[in-house]
Amino acid sequence: MAAGAWLDRFVWLNAAGSVGVFLALQLLVFRRIAQEDCLKWMTILAAIAGTWCVAVGLSPLALRSVTGRLGVGAVVIAAGLSAFIYGLAVYLYALYVFGVAESSIRLRMLVEIAAAGPDGLTLAELFARYTERDIVHKRLERFLRSGDLIMRDDRLIPGRRVTLFTLQSGVIDWLRQWLGRPYQLVSPLASVHDERPSVAASSVDASAS
Repeated sequence: MAAGAWLDRFVWLNAAGSVGVFLALQLLVFRRIAQEDCLKWMTILAAIAGTWCVAVGLSPLALRSVTGRLGVGAVVIAAGLSAFIYGLAVYLYALYVFGVAESSIRLRMLVEIAAAGPDGLTLAELFARYTERDIVHKRLERFLRSGDLIMRDDRLIPGRRVTLFTLQSGVIDWLRQWLGRPYQLVSPLASVHDERPSVAASSVDASAS
């Protein structure tokens, strides 16, 4: 096999193997941690498997028979390509596979509506199960435990300048600007009476009583 063809195959095998290492670590670690620590450990495991990817990618430097034909620069570039492919795969998995399954309110609502049978659920029943305070509190707790947010003087501030979520937001904002118009949706519930109790009304009723 030619040296170049061998190196091309090595790039893909290294990236795929590193993704396998990441998934194996997740399977082992996530059985033993609290749900609120998922974001923190997702970042840690991604960094560990990424280090593995780079180390394996640079391992051909120890083989003189390989580096003699390809050169050190080719091996370093190949290691960088493996790390890039690995990082892209983990990024897509974390945001669009694991992240959706772990924290998507939409999926949970669909499951509960389907489980309710042909009669379904009313908006009042859904709002009783998913209060705004509970939803916000749960997500803030995850961000605080992962270090993405910090509470200082009763104010929330970013803990990191760059995270998976800021990268995703940046890509989406760039696409919106490139497409030339904002991405807007008209809710089909706009004409449906909101059955949730008004926060302001609740405060007035409480003060009146």
